[in-house]
Amino acid sequence: QSKEQNAVLPMAGNGTLGENVGETAEGSKAGAAKETAGFAAAKFEELSLSSVLGMIWLSGFLAVGGYMVIMKWRFTRFLYKNRSALQEERLPEAFAARISRRGMKVYQVKGLPGPCLAGGHIYIKEGTAAQEQNLTHILAHEYCHARHGDGFWAFLRCALATVYWFDPF
Repeated sequence: QSKEQNAVLPMAGNGTLGENVGETAEGSKAGAAKETAGFAAAKFEELSLSSVLGMIWLSGFLAVGGYMVIMKWRFTRFLYKNRSALQEERLPEAFAARISRRGMKVYQVKGLPGPCLAGGHIYIKEGTAAQEQNLTHILAHEYCHARHGDGFWAFLRCALATVYWFDPF
């Protein structure tokens, strides 16, 4: 054998590429596979408690955040699908000007369990507008929510619940 065939080539890891340059491709592939398996086992053993807890937190964050986004999307879709605008003439005079100044609208929604403020508009149950005294109280309540910026606070509450999903308090 010549000197070139007996040369030992160093490798970046612990071993050599092969004792002989003429080693078959299957032999070097098998060696690389063993080394890769050893590397994966070493990495698995290196998983720390903090990385495992981080993965658990990320899973909970994605689950809670995804749930909240999906529920918000479904509720908004329900509102848009079932709403009909309430004519301004039917609004109590005390609120008609205030609501229009803020660019808000009042909608009646079939099947809505209770009044709410969503997307800067007031949504009421179908048939509520017939009772003017009731409508005045509902509009006052929902208008206060809009003035206090409760949409922002609701978003912040959901964001914090998503980040701190693991905390029972």
